[in-house]
Order: sequence, then structure tokens, then C-alpha cells
Amino acid sequence: HPSGARYPNAAEIEQYVNAVSGDPAHIAYMWMDEPISNHSSIGGSSEGTIALVRQWTETTHRLDPRRLVATSEWANYAGLLNTQRRISFPNLTADVYSYDHYPIEFAWGSERGGTVTQFAYIAETYFKWNFGLVPFFAWVETADVRPKGASNPYTQYPPTQEQLRMISWIPIVHGAKGLCW
Repeated sequence: HPSGARYPNAAEIEQYVNAVSGDPAHIAYMWMDEPISNHSSIGGSSEGTIALVRQWTETTHRLDPRRLVATSEWANYAGLLNTQRRISFPNLTADVYSYDHYPIEFAWGSERGGTVTQFAYIAETYFKWNFGLVPFFAWVETADVRPKGASNPYTQYPPTQEQLRMISWIPIVHGAKGLCW
């Protein structure tokens, strides 16, 4: 694809689903990380990419109606108001939504910004926008912590046990149904 992003076509989805649909350990499908917030050009626009993600979900359901299809988006405050709002009810694109927002890594004046308060607000907002009907998961930051921002080339420290507990429980308390590592 011209954007450089690799995403599945219908034949690839069909081939993969047919290969794994009988596996009892397989619980869900996710076709691309952050397709809308980071790769909106794959569908020609954000709206086109939202439609493409919905098409992946419908194709997957046709082939394997027993399993969920998830999508994950990058969720800082601006992304929440722009991308995530457009995939929420009634414009559902997947069965499960997930987001990654790393409040420890991006808290201290980094180019992305992100705070623990925003982390909780994003979880609460996902729950409210979907009326508690669409489950959502949060990605928990367990490694690669760069508190000076993503451009910092090295990890300064792993999250502490207390930090891991905090960033695991905050989304659950605010309505998340699961965590991803």
C-alpha cells in the first residue's frame, strides 16, 4: 500500500480465519494495530479506514461467527475526541475496542503528553460513549518505559509493582472488561 502500512485483504482474512477458527485457544481476532489513528490513509481517509475496519469485522463474522473481532487505537486526549468518537456507538466497527495510553511513559513533558487522570477519563469515556454495551480493554505498559518521551532511545526503568497495579486497576475500575499486555 502507498502509505507503507500493511493490512489484510479479504483473501488473507479468509485464509487465516479458516486456519485458526477450530482452535479452542483462539478467542478473538485483531487485524491491525491502530488502523484508524495511525494509518487513516489505508482507507483514503479516516472515514474510509473506519469502513475498512468494519468490513474486516463483517468478513470475519461471516467466516467465524463465534469469535470476537477487536480493534485497538492510540488514545491520548485529542485522539479520544477525534478518532475514538467516530468508532463509538452507533458507528460500531468491532466487537471489542481497546486503547493504549501510557501515563507513566508519557507523563513528564513528552511530545505525546498523557497523565494518569487522562488514562482514567479515557476509560470512563469509552464506557459512556458505548453505553456500557461494547466491551473495551486497555493495554498495560509493562516495559519500554521512556518517561522523557518516545524519542528517548532507551528505557530508563521498568514500571514498579505499584505502578503496574495502578495502571491495571484504573481501567477496570472505570469500566474496562479486560487488559492486554
